[in-house]
Amino acid sequence: MLDVGGHSPIPKDVTVEFGPRSFTRFELAAIHSYWESKLRGRRMPSRADIVPAELKAQLPHILLADVLEDGRDFRYRVLGTRLTRYFPESATGRTFTDALAPFGAATVAGTISVYRSIVREREPILIKGPGEYYHQDAKTFEAVLMPLSDDDLHVTMIFGAFEFELKKHFDRALTFGPDSSPLLNF
Repeated sequence: MLDVGGHSPIPKDVTVEFGPRSFTRFELAAIHSYWESKLRGRRMPSRADIVPAELKAQLPHILLADVLEDGRDFRYRVLGTRLTRYFPESATGRTFTDALAPFGAATVAGTISVYRSIVREREPILIKGPGEYYHQDAKTFEAVLMPLSDDDLHVTMIFGAFEFELKKHFDRALTFGPDSSPLLNF
């Protein structure tokens, strides 16, 4: 297990990159660029800065999560249609502890640990790992998760996007970069 900032452990085979730059998925890089465009001299944009109409193409990949009790848990507020299929039942409106329970205690603890690190550091992250944590054995995931704040001090929501893909395509993207992967060329 890897310890993120001295807090709850996450699995060793899950990588976390603060200040993300090593995207292998165009969609995630675009969503991160959108978040950066909303900073306007602040450390974090607010929820009001995120305009769904400006993200129509990305909406199926997007999630919004409320920060509960300074990061003790989180609640899924919005889950795009490409994400909802990875849950055994509807997760919208449910806490991570409850919604992720079917995936096991390690997945719940690891996921909450990653989100807490965003709350603590007030910085976006890029996270990559095997899909086994979400019962997606033949897949890998990559996600960008970014803090939102109403006062530029306290993180109140996490805005992000996930991509799951077959491992063979993910390995190719890591080896050759996004421009050489047939899945990443548009």
